Amino acid sequence: MYYLDNLHDYLARDNCADTSMIKYSYGSGNTVQPRNLYCFKGIFQRISQQDYRLEITAPIVYKECIYQLVTLKPAINLTLQSLSDKTYVIIGGQINHAGNWLLVEHITKNKDSFG
Repeated sequence: MYYLDNLHDYLARDNCADTSMIKYSYGSGNTVQPRNLYCFKGIFQRISQQDYRLEITAPIVYKECIYQLVTLKPAINLTLQSLSDKTYVIIGGQINHAGNWLLVEHITKNKDSFG
């Protein structure tokens, strides 16, 4: 409702710049955390346009597993498009084992390599 009353605050490219999203606010002061959001560290792989993968290095149970990265959030999509191949990242998301993909809800670059 906020943007309906304040159209001037809406970004021209239709994307929300806030990628801190892990918590959602519904105006009552309460926040809701998504269920089954896990943290994964790994090496970002750029295969082609709109085709990204993550070689997981942590947690250890997923070490060396490779999952295709998908997102429903335009801001996350822009971040994925801007990353270079072989970038170390930390991703908050959910794995779909049957589809072999990881739904990205949050992503940050990690300046240090990790194993």
